[in-house]
Amino acid sequence: DERNRVGGGPGDPGGGGLCGVDNNCDGNVDERNPGGGGPCDTGGVGQCGVGVLNCTDGALTCGPVFAQQAEVCDGLDNDCDGTADEGNPGGNVDCDTGEQGICASGTLNCEGGNLRCVRNANDLQPESCDGLDNDCDGRVDENIAIVGRPCETGNPGACQTGVFACNAGTQVCVPDHAPLPEICNALDDDCDGSTDEGNPGGDNFCQIPGRLGKCGSGLSACVDGRVQCIGENDPQPEFCDGFDNDCDGQLDEGQLAGVGDDC
Repeated sequence: DERNRVGGGPGDPGGGGLCGVDNNCDGNVDERNPGGGGPCDTGGVGQCGVGVLNCTDGALTCGPVFAQQAEVCDGLDNDCDGTADEGNPGGNVDCDTGEQGICASGTLNCEGGNLRCVRNANDLQPESCDGLDNDCDGRVDENIAIVGRPCETGNPGACQTGVFACNAGTQVCVPDHAPLPEICNALDDDCDGSTDEGNPGGDNFCQIPGRLGKCGSGLSACVDGRVQCIGENDPQPEFCDGFDNDCDGQLDEGQLAGVGDDC
């Protein structure tokens, strides 16, 4: 039967022998699988189509090498359904990409017959103040664009303005000024919501410019953001007391009350 002939023929010890024939004349047929062992196609799908020739009952048959099994990531059709690596076998598992920052977090994915750790972040992101390494350079919260820009703190007075800063992953507005002792400038220096309270710079004796005598004596007061000398005396009739009562720059001049009276 030429269909079962592979290699040499009867009496040809160098040939492969025929299946179903006592090729070596030892009284036994088909020992050592004559004609078998070679690859063949079983007619199945995927790995189930991979076969090997076997000499069985005097005939060569193609037997499967692989049994149908669960799909694994190897580029082959293990479950013999006509598709290789479907369903991402071995994938959808957390993994470490070996990169830095948010790029270190990944998920296993079956690609080209191999499991690959694909980072979860699709692209590098600009660094933001969140305590994470967004740009995957191994540093956290560096070179953030908004840091140093002006902002409103929500505090009163001089503490109202500030600049943005990143503090422990949180964006904050840091005041430009710390609370200071109140001075007379129409500003809320101590950031308590009140302006020039407590009469800063006031309650001191002072001389009113351009006024003479008692009219020039005053007491300092904080008015409209400026320390001013407020007079307490208006011109009075001159009296013999060693003071310039009528504020004309002279002491005890003119006809003084009581002067010349009998005494």
